[in-house]
Amino acid sequence: MIRLGLPVGLLLLLTGCHEVYSPGVFTGVATSENGDPIKIEVTASESENILMTQWDDRDRQSSYVGKMDNESNRISFNNGEYMCSPAEKKWFCSSYDSDFELSIKQETPLELSQFSGHYTALVDDDIYNLIISDNGKLEMTSNHCKDKAQVNLILEEQAAYFRIKSNSCSFGKTRGLINLSTDNDELTSLEIQSDNWQFPQVWIKQIN
Repeated sequence: MIRLGLPVGLLLLLTGCHEVYSPGVFTGVATSENGDPIKIEVTASESENILMTQWDDRDRQSSYVGKMDNESNRISFNNGEYMCSPAEKKWFCSSYDSDFELSIKQETPLELSQFSGHYTALVDDDIYNLIISDNGKLEMTSNHCKDKAQVNLILEEQAAYFRIKSNSCSFGKTRGLINLSTDNDELTSLEIQSDNWQFPQVWIKQIN
């Protein structure tokens, strides 16, 4: 839930010198104004925008696309609420309330077939269907629309990225990440990370 952001894999002018940083998924914890923990994840790809997603202590999600701040030579998220300086294996960040570090995440590589299935989301009393095939082809439908996309694995299969270019379903053109949500090792839903707030964040898996 995508505004134009900063391509990764470039030479960035940071603290007066050029620094190369590695693409990857970086995670860490910040602190809110009230002292509550906020989980932070930054996905920095060579070919797509830098996306920061945060989850508060109630697991509510917000996502923002990074932009270069020319005054500080840092990457800015949400109009400067978060400012980050990336290095090869860490991101050094600050918010209005705390300083924090993000470390690179390395987990078992994903496979497209893990995402396959039929999922639904309810939006304003309309049921939307999301069908993903074993090869990553994505189709979103309702009684009045159909949109298509392709799910691609990026960052050495550490993240799943999709892009909907059309606007048949009136959510707007949407790019973002898809996460698997499981219970007792059973896939129960998909969680979407996107700065398009109109696009449903949670899609429930349907059992055939």
